[in-house]
Amino acid sequence: MDKLKSQAEGYDFRTTENGEREAVSQRTGEITAVSTVEVPAGSYVITPDQQRARREAIERKRGRSKENFYYVPTTEDFKDIPPADAARMVYLCTFLSYDDGRLMLTNRTSMKRGDLEKTLGLSHAETWRFWKTVTSAGYLSEDDMGNLFPNQQKFWRGKIKNRERYVRIYFKGVRSLYKSVSVNQHKLVGTLFSLLRYVNIEFNILCFNPEEKDFDSVELMTLRQFCEAINYDVKGLKRKLRDMRKLGFDVDGHKERFYYVANDGIDIEGSHLFVNPNILYAGSNYESVRSYVRHCELSN
Repeated sequence: MDKLKSQAEGYDFRTTENGEREAVSQRTGEITAVSTVEVPAGSYVITPDQQRARREAIERKRGRSKENFYYVPTTEDFKDIPPADAARMVYLCTFLSYDDGRLMLTNRTSMKRGDLEKTLGLSHAETWRFWKTVTSAGYLSEDDMGNLFPNQQKFWRGKIKNRERYVRIYFKGVRSLYKSVSVNQHKLVGTLFSLLRYVNIEFNILCFNPEEKDFDSVELMTLRQFCEAINYDVKGLKRKLRDMRKLGFDVDGHKERFYYVANDGIDIEGSHLFVNPNILYAGSNYESVRSYVRHCELSN
């Protein structure tokens, strides 16, 4: 037993008042029962924390990114809540735990309803309105202990579980974006998140056949069609693009934007929009899309 204990790094062991042995994770504070087993000398024990770290490493590798992420089905259009609240839900879910799907402020501290005002950066009245809206619409719930749980049919971490087409939402990029924009810009951010169903799985460009992996066959969405998709008057497109260019955020000291315009943005039939993969991505060619981001930064 001593041999196994010495290999379970990251845990403190203790004996309860009932004489039972427990292992306490030094990282999360999670308590796990201790099992006594007989194994050959030299055997290696994989602890729950190590298992979790391996799962997260596999997720990061699949996403071709060093950042943690959660999944959202691309069928999610947030039509049941206002756009500003959609942006806030997307941000809140960057606090989603891997193990049980609750929102966590830290590895040891669960997020409670009273934490929402500070976390979201909203007034008390707006926080209360947000709470009533998203809970009524089934996006967020609260258990008897006051823990908060996003709807796991809409937001989840872990295995795909044979769901519909999905996209990965990256913690670091979304948090940076949310903290960089004003409360008044939440509506525009949420409107753009409502277009997940149009984001091409490989190229992150808005289109009408998002599962197409041959770029020459992608049916690109024009800026005129973009206006139609968000119910916006095309006459105001210039202003809308100007507002979108203000949705900047920091990535490792480098300023980037949520959406970029491919081509000049003046020709509404020949210009197109694509999404920064530091915010969301569903494909396997992350670095290629990142290169395109850098190209558009020079031309926008």
